[in-house]
Amino acid sequence: MRTAIRIFVIALVIALSFHIPPLRADDWEDLRARPGNDDIFVMVDTSLSMAPSLGGSLTRVKGLLQDLLVRYVREGDRIIVMTFDSEAYMRSIVPIVDRRRDTEVLRDVIDGIDAHRVIHYSGTYPELVEAEDGLLTGGGAWTDYCDMWRLSATAIRKYGEPRHRQLFLLFTDGRPEAPLYRPCSDPGVPSAFSAGLNEDRFRMGLIALPGGTSSVQELSALLTQLVRHMPGYGHIPGNVVRVIDFAENGHGIEGVRREILALIGARIDLVEPSRLTLGGHYKVSMNTRMTIVNRSTVSRPISLRGATLNLIGGQEPIDVAVTPSRITLLPGQSGLLTLSAQDFLRDPGEYRGTLVFNFGTASRFDPATLDLSATKLSWWQAFGGYVTQAIAVLATLLLAALVRVLFSS
Repeated sequence: MRTAIRIFVIALVIALSFHIPPLRADDWEDLRARPGNDDIFVMVDTSLSMAPSLGGSLTRVKGLLQDLLVRYVREGDRIIVMTFDSEAYMRSIVPIVDRRRDTEVLRDVIDGIDAHRVIHYSGTYPELVEAEDGLLTGGGAWTDYCDMWRLSATAIRKYGEPRHRQLFLLFTDGRPEAPLYRPCSDPGVPSAFSAGLNEDRFRMGLIALPGGTSSVQELSALLTQLVRHMPGYGHIPGNVVRVIDFAENGHGIEGVRREILALIGARIDLVEPSRLTLGGHYKVSMNTRMTIVNRSTVSRPISLRGATLNLIGGQEPIDVAVTPSRITLLPGQSGLLTLSAQDFLRDPGEYRGTLVFNFGTASRFDPATLDLSATKLSWWQAFGGYVTQAIAVLATLLLAALVRVLFSS
């Protein structure tokens, strides 16, 4: 009896050690309060092995995406949904303009993802039989990584907003297997991905799922190898690329969600200011302090060459100094930087533009572009009121003196 109780207690401790508590409502609210916006590119394997009827993971992946994205997105974000098997397909682009309305659209888009197989027949009617071999055999029978990477790179280039952070998520249970009619000689991650990763404005998560021809561990090792052979991999900052295992006996789908959220959060945020409103002055100068915070789990060095102010209306770009020019933040640590530029507007008028930070290293903070507004006053607009008041006071004093002289005589 005692042995049985001990075994039960040990099993309970082990089970609790693998349990990951779900995020509370306040945690999701904090995530949605992040500065700036995200473009999230989702690529889902829809080959036949993903089908729920064959023990595939598609139902769990859809549930994860509906729960994660619907809770995470905020107004201004964009979700780009793609799928692939023998071909890669653009499914939908969902901009979050009205959160309550558009998250319901997002749920429907994700719910519509389905694994399928295009069956090709040979022979003539009515003796048609399924063609098991040949150049046209395809559909869900294959997982063409080459076409998947091609469409993903095109979507990121075409639909990625430069001011947003980009996140790419791949969910797959299959090794690279191209159809016979379109061989894929190099299934590796193309160099188009490394550009965004090297600039630290891009995150990439590759999720290895159970159910395919390989085990999760074998698929994970393959995906890791593909990532490490990506052009420019040696210059990519740490913690921006993750290969995530779906562990059947471990944390499962909740663990995958936690890993994705950790990937999303591996960044440095510019907490304030959210925009630069300098007001109206005769000499418009900038002496603004800003706060950045390291939300990742590793130390992050930030190096700045300065910032460039681009004004609407044709004035030449203006250099803005940022001090200190280099700062290293520990995990969770905040830091202060100062923007400075003296009397940088020439002619009176209202000005609008953008301030763009110029980074000297791969690590950066977001948003990397701030909107700016300012008003340059003419001398009379700035000081005319004071002059008028002084003249009025002087005139009053003279008039009083004159009256006094007249009455005294």
